[in-house]
Amino acid sequence: MIQFTSGTTGDSKGVVYPHHFLYLYSAMVSDAQGHTSQDVLSTPLPLFHVAALHIVSNSALHAGCRAHVKPRFSASAYWQEIARDGATFSILLGPLAAILLKRGGEAPPRRLRKLFCVPFPSGGEEFERRFRTKLLWQGPAGEVGELVYRPRLPDAMARGYYEDPGATMAAFRNLMFHTGELGEHEVKLDVVSCSRGFDLQEYHAWLRDELPRHMVPRYLELLPELPKSASTKVQKHKLAAAGIDRREVLAFEPARAR
Repeated sequence: MIQFTSGTTGDSKGVVYPHHFLYLYSAMVSDAQGHTSQDVLSTPLPLFHVAALHIVSNSALHAGCRAHVKPRFSASAYWQEIARDGATFSILLGPLAAILLKRGGEAPPRRLRKLFCVPFPSGGEEFERRFRTKLLWQGPAGEVGELVYRPRLPDAMARGYYEDPGATMAAFRNLMFHTGELGEHEVKLDVVSCSRGFDLQEYHAWLRDELPRHMVPRYLELLPELPKSASTKVQKHKLAAAGIDRREVLAFEPARAR
């Protein structure tokens, strides 16, 4: 099976998935969430996204339960659909959960008590309180470094990128898969502010006072918005390609130990 990436770290690429990977992915999700034949999984995300394909559809096949894949996301209809489906598990992207929170209102009685949501949305704690739903998400454990791994089972992950041997060799160098996540030495922080006159100098001073030394960014830039893909993921490769040798980017002295 070939599934295309959303293009957050570069051009969209076709990922080649062996059948064993599809089985193991659905097994991992089903086992981690304790899905049984009595569960109902639901999502408004499209089937070309891993959420609808692997985490909902394939996991439902694995657990022998029912799945509902909606044709589109509707903030006004989401909770009613969840209640009507009798859903016990759902998955959304963080920006969609933020839209539900901003829209306000109450959710009808429902079976859903946990919602897989990545990334963790702004106002996530308020979301959990208002809708009485636990948000499940993935995040780093606090260590700085790139996520690199290699499976111990054959065909337990993607075989590479379709007709792109260069990208495949780069990602699987040294016989390890390099995710490209969390690896930064001098950090640049791109800031989107909803207030006029936002002062990056004052903001950086606040960051130095509030953050551990290794988390203080060396560079700051104020942007009107972040570039995003069709699935609302930030296109990090476009931010990286812009570079730092521009007058819009403010450079600061590296944070020293206190």
